[in-house]
Amino acid sequence: MFNTVKKITLVLATLAPTTALADWTGGYVALTYGQTSNGEFDIDFESSATDIADSDIIGGAFGYLRQNGAFVSGTEIAFSQAEDADRIGGSRFVEVDGLIWDIKYRVGYAAQDFLPYASVGVSSIGLGGDDVDITGSGWGFGVGADYLISDRLILGVEYYARRTRGTAETGSGTFATTGDFSTDIDSISLRVGYKF
Repeated sequence: MFNTVKKITLVLATLAPTTALADWTGGYVALTYGQTSNGEFDIDFESSATDIADSDIIGGAFGYLRQNGAFVSGTEIAFSQAEDADRIGGSRFVEVDGLIWDIKYRVGYAAQDFLPYASVGVSSIGLGGDDVDITGSGWGFGVGADYLISDRLILGVEYYARRTRGTAETGSGTFATTGDFSTDIDSISLRVGYKF
């Protein structure tokens, strides 16, 4: 009787479907599109902080992930072009645009084809417009999720917040003023990637 039960158990175990984790190890590239939000400049020679209106950002990313069981980690380099981000100070509206760079360390937990993750890293911004040029660097943090819709194709979404400091210059010629600044730029982006 015991042997019969044992044989039935072995047969059922063989027939039962198995759920395997997706393999996230390897390099990848991605295109990103999203919007900035909650942006704010704080320039030391201006009397009050200056808001940045929401703006479109488009960019790309590449990185490498390594998987150990369900835990996935790796490094990513991302860049985004900010377009027509209105700089609002009192009643002033001045368009600024520029490039944002992020280097991130990602840590996630794989659930089959789904990979939620958190990230932290360093950021660099260079924004310019009619009356302001801004360059700075700092750190960033965020959360996101990727989904493997095939063996190679990745669809994802990410929220990332940047906290930077640097140098700001307003005006031109003899009217130019230079000082320190701090800025917060948050973004949420959709991502379409390809895994190697």
